[in-house]
Amino acid sequence: MNKYGIIGFFLIISAVFFARPGAADEVILNGGKTFTGRIISENENEVTIRSGKSMVFTIEKSKIKQIIKSEDNNRPKGPVVTLEDMQKKSPAPAKTPVSVPSLAKPVVYNPHEGRRVQNSQKDNVSINETLVTKVYPLKGSTQREIARFIYDPEKGLGFRQGEDRDASKTSIVSSWSGKAGKDGEQARWESVIILSTETVLLPLWNAPPQFDPLVAKNWEDLAKAVQSHAEGELKIYSNAMASLGESLVQLRAPSEASLRERSEQIFKVALERAEKQKIGYNRLRRVDWKKILNLTD
Repeated sequence: MNKYGIIGFFLIISAVFFARPGAADEVILNGGKTFTGRIISENENEVTIRSGKSMVFTIEKSKIKQIIKSEDNNRPKGPVVTLEDMQKKSPAPAKTPVSVPSLAKPVVYNPHEGRRVQNSQKDNVSINETLVTKVYPLKGSTQREIARFIYDPEKGLGFRQGEDRDASKTSIVSSWSGKAGKDGEQARWESVIILSTETVLLPLWNAPPQFDPLVAKNWEDLAKAVQSHAEGELKIYSNAMASLGESLVQLRAPSEASLRERSEQIFKVALERAEKQKIGYNRLRRVDWKKILNLTD
């Protein structure tokens, strides 16, 4: 998806890159625009060139007319690559004309606060789930500023997970009640009602009036990844409540007092198991926010 009109290269701002003197490489685009600097990586699909002290461009070869490599960068001089050469390996350029990125504010994906109630009924078990979505505000005009606002170990607004922070947080508050009956000589639950309120906290970026569309795209990717991850955690809670209901209606005990005591134990174990499953899910499916925000150092 390329709804911001980006012409095939991504700008990464990083203070760790420093240009060094010497002859320069040149990357000439189809439209005549030339990028001058040092080519730091290249494969059959794209070329990455560092220009100046802190600007790195990754350019699709389908957008390039010619690459001219210098001899003064401690590596063998590469051949001049023409558009015809690259078209043998790369897809043909899109026929639809593309526009230069502007600072016009694009539609940015943002989560919204709200409340949703879901009821389900199965095998004498009634489950009432309320999903509450809350947001916390972020500021910043670059990927790095947004990341620090969330993940900074001391001042970040994210949620501590070991030595790191997560951008979202889910939690559950649950209760249950039941109508006791008899199954022969044993006590059982004729019906069970489970009430559950599941809350998710998500980041919300307050975009400045003027900003780089790439930052908006990075934010959109991050927000969607974080929300998808949170939905996975909420699914664990939802499944736990369904499993709890099945366990309670299948339970049998010598007396109603024993039935209630054992039910409370099952309820406690169900919540503890859900939290452990969530920890395992986070360990395997943690959002790679550095990659999404193009931060590798």
